[in-house]
Amino acid sequence: MVYVILTDGFEDMEAVAPIDVLRRAGLPVTTVGTPAQSVVSSHGVRITADRTFGDLDASDLEMLVLPGGPGVETLRHAPEVLALLRDAALRGKPVGAICAAPVMLAQEGLLAGRRATCFPGCEDELVRRGARVEEGRAVVQDGPFVTARAAGSAVAFALHLTAVLRGRSEAEKVRAAICYETAGRGA
Repeated sequence: MVYVILTDGFEDMEAVAPIDVLRRAGLPVTTVGTPAQSVVSSHGVRITADRTFGDLDASDLEMLVLPGGPGVETLRHAPEVLALLRDAALRGKPVGAICAAPVMLAQEGLLAGRRATCFPGCEDELVRRGARVEEGRAVVQDGPFVTARAAGSAVAFALHLTAVLRGRSEAEKVRAAICYETAGRGA
């Protein structure tokens, strides 16, 4: 099971793109609201999560996904979320964190000596905690940790997470199905 953690203030694209892309790849995805099942994004979109932490048995966790946005400030002080993050890391499960969410990995000591990327302005905290920040990179993987830069990287992040769990071939099928292009015909 892929668990996507949502709290008030999550960044819309950084949550929904991974949920959508991973489900298109046939992966089981469960959204987890904290502290409540109903959460509101940073842009006012209300989502009813599949579960709350009170209903969660993470014994089937395959991957943990942490969207960014202002809600990261809440998540980084949520003991149940941090415990799940540490448990995933101890079990060697992949963890995806985008935008400001890599700060949570850094605060738990999980990025020390590892390459990572994050939202511009969060680099200092990652570096202070021992991460090797690769500025300007959309997605960086080092071991089980996949970090991504920002909302504009959300689809690339989601496709990378798909490749981690289902292989590049499956990620390529999804990329083609959604007509995702990394360069060229933009606005």
